[in-house]
Amino acid sequence: MYTQARQENIMKKYLMAFVVALSFTSLSCIAAEHKVKMLNNGADGSMVFEPAVLKVAVGDTVTFLPTNPGHNSVSVSGMIPNGAKSWAGNLNKEISVKIEKEGVYVYQCTPHVVLAMVGVIVAGNPTNLDAVKKAATKMNFVMNKERLSGYLAKAK
Repeated sequence: MYTQARQENIMKKYLMAFVVALSFTSLSCIAAEHKVKMLNNGADGSMVFEPAVLKVAVGDTVTFLPTNPGHNSVSVSGMIPNGAKSWAGNLNKEISVKIEKEGVYVYQCTPHVVLAMVGVIVAGNPTNLDAVKKAATKMNFVMNKERLSGYLAKAK
């Protein structure tokens, strides 16, 4: 048989384990959901995502909304964190992306990439920012040539 003090100590340990488990469960419930509009015209000009630069936490979800027709959201190969899942939304369709790795994600609208219809997501620390900036120099835009570098300057 346990003494009263021993039983109380055991109960305290069980209670503490329950509280810790509950706190981990609660953390997964507070992941945020963000909305990004795909627009013909916006604050940064024509063919834009709004917001163009989005800061999120790992575990958050970003939903791309086809506010105007003719757009999609596609992650840019070589411009997302190593090990992160890429995505490719269909034209005129909403797509939700769960951000599971820390770093910088660059995405584009496939039909309008030459017009620099691009956006940036920063999850936590921008650990791959230098690599993304280097890759960005290889993108060829007909218009808005400085748009992506301007967005990446805000990713710090």
